[in-house]
Amino acid sequence: MTVTQVKPQIDVDGAARFLDIVRYNIRRYMRLTGKLQKDLAHAMGISRPAVTLILNGTTKPKLDQIYLAASALGVTVNDLIDDTYYVQDETFIKQMHDSVFNTELTKIPTATRREDDSKLLRLGLNQRPSD
Repeated sequence: MTVTQVKPQIDVDGAARFLDIVRYNIRRYMRLTGKLQKDLAHAMGISRPAVTLILNGTTKPKLDQIYLAASALGVTVNDLIDDTYYVQDETFIKQMHDSVFNTELTKIPTATRREDDSKLLRLGLNQRPSD
């Protein structure tokens, strides 16, 4: 009898989403409590620029930093990993995007609509539409 080892599936996207949710909730509770990045940095034992890097997603927070951030914000770690508000905002943003996208397409007569009409033209501040 041979034993085959099964490699566990690594959910990289799930891990990235988890960190996005934690960052989102830290920012949310900072707004709600009026805490600044320097307050969080002091509580977490890191510099304010390090907090900025964590919140921007440049660096990953360590588990003890997540715990210290939760304590400083007066919430639990479960509050920081709860995706309720994150999902609500995701849904709202998707609905807004779909609404704007559909509104823009309905302004163009069907006969003149092209495949690339769904792409938005982005102009720099110093550009004119004729450039």
